[in-house]
Amino acid sequence: MKENIIVKIEDLVVHFKTIDGVLKVLQGVNLVVHEGEVVGIVGETGCGKTITAKILLGILHIPPAIIKNGKVIFLSQDLLKTNQTDREALKQKIGYIPQDPTASLNPVFSIGTLMVDMILWKRSGQHLGDYLWKRRETSQKKMAETYAAELLDKVHIAAPKSILNKYPVELSGGMRQRVLLAMALIGSPSLLVADEPTTALDVTIQKSLLHLLQEKVKEERLSGLYITHNLGVARAICHRTYVMYAGSVVENGVTSEMLDQPLHPYTKGLVNSIPKLTGEQFQGIDGQVPDYLNPPPGCRFHPRCDRRMEICSREFPEMTQVKENRSVVCWLYH
Repeated sequence: MKENIIVKIEDLVVHFKTIDGVLKVLQGVNLVVHEGEVVGIVGETGCGKTITAKILLGILHIPPAIIKNGKVIFLSQDLLKTNQTDREALKQKIGYIPQDPTASLNPVFSIGTLMVDMILWKRSGQHLGDYLWKRRETSQKKMAETYAAELLDKVHIAAPKSILNKYPVELSGGMRQRVLLAMALIGSPSLLVADEPTTALDVTIQKSLLHLLQEKVKEERLSGLYITHNLGVARAICHRTYVMYAGSVVENGVTSEMLDQPLHPYTKGLVNSIPKLTGEQFQGIDGQVPDYLNPPPGCRFHPRCDRRMEICSREFPEMTQVKENRSVVCWLYH
């Protein structure tokens, strides 16, 4: 693709130091997000999707996390090597929509207080003294309240000024998730990271939120990184998708093509696990994600794979490009 690269993660290896030992979680993750596209990360729970996003967002606790190797490049700068000041400035250009809207909004503050505080904090460059001064200034607070109402209007919340006076408990799950989307748009970010934002919502609300997300990505000219375990959602919203298993990317490509013709046995297993409305029997994947304290040698999927070969238990396969914009990590394609 000829578009500018917004995010590029190269050979990222992350371990976690625990009382029981070292968890070898991420194993050489590679990922690219181009300008103007939405990229998905799919896989089972515990495959490393959220950890990858947290490193990009700069919210992963180090320690216990240990970054053993890799680069996390955002807007041409390696976030793992920039100083604290530059890193905080870059983080302002990333919007984040968390998974659980109920747990993500402090119940003791009104929506207006939460949004105004975030707006003033970002406008102060995250300097506490400047933030406290802006918070005391009536004119600054009024400007922030106006901006907050404009953001709520952008995400199609009716009567946005009245919503600013409400508390999270007074809003439905869908409304709370729209508020989080509005908060993610504060400061006109270049990248929007969404971590399974529709998981806690019913299907009708999911659909309207996905349409809204697509609309905002297009209107605000955003790039997106969308984390989900729902392949249907990935097909609907993501231009390209990376499939992760046990801390590594096993396949990536154009979403519709990859889901229609999966190559890696794990991707095939995920697709075959989707229940069919026709009543046709679906198949799961035997076993579970391996223990990161003692992961299997070679390909981490081989204990669950019905097409494993002798080499799979000895050596980890390298990424193989099978066609343009389509790659797979599997000995079957070497």
